[in-house]
Amino acid sequence: MATPEQRQAFMQIPEDEWVLGTYHTFSKPDLEIINKQRREENRLGFAVQLAVLRYPG
Repeated sequence: MATPEQRQAFMQIPEDEWVLGTYHTFSKPDLEIINKQRREENRLGFAVQLAVLRYPG
């Protein structure tokens, strides 16, 4: 079971530029999947979830 500190670390979006660029930059296939969402607000929500779920994995 995770400690409160571990949970907090998992929930924070990193501030390190390398980590952001590595985990939160979308590839062409990612963008194709994101753009298949029906409405603009759905695309944004899906993109945010995809970016957040990639880090820490």
